[in-house]
Amino acid sequence: LTRKFAGRVLILRGNGGRAWFADRLRGVGIAVDEVEAYRRVRPVVAPEAAAALHDLAASRSPAIFVVTSSEGVANLIALVDDAVVDGREWLLGCTVLAPHARIGEQARAWGFTRIALCAPGDAGIVAAIE
Repeated sequence: LTRKFAGRVLILRGNGGRAWFADRLRGVGIAVDEVEAYRRVRPVVAPEAAAALHDLAASRSPAIFVVTSSEGVANLIALVDDAVVDGREWLLGCTVLAPHARIGEQARAWGFTRIALCAPGDAGIVAAIE
């Protein structure tokens, strides 16, 4: 990264967001302000959705999970752990469809073995599922 920009940069990020980009900008002398604009939290699942996840995990049927953030991998595992006893083994055998390599790496770190990368955005995800 080289300095060709004379202004300040404002980065809006989630709590605990990575500092990589801000560090690179600061490294070339660019003033950076960061604002925590949103929080990453585990979602509260509606009872109907929890029941559907339970039924899917209990059936041990193959499934594809589209995960669009690194935090989503941990949240998915926690949701399955809450939904069904011994569901994690089934889950880790399912396919994770990830629109970014970093998400795929996070899935692999959690123990998933079937990871498919796809182009980002709705069209890329739909094309990968088809």
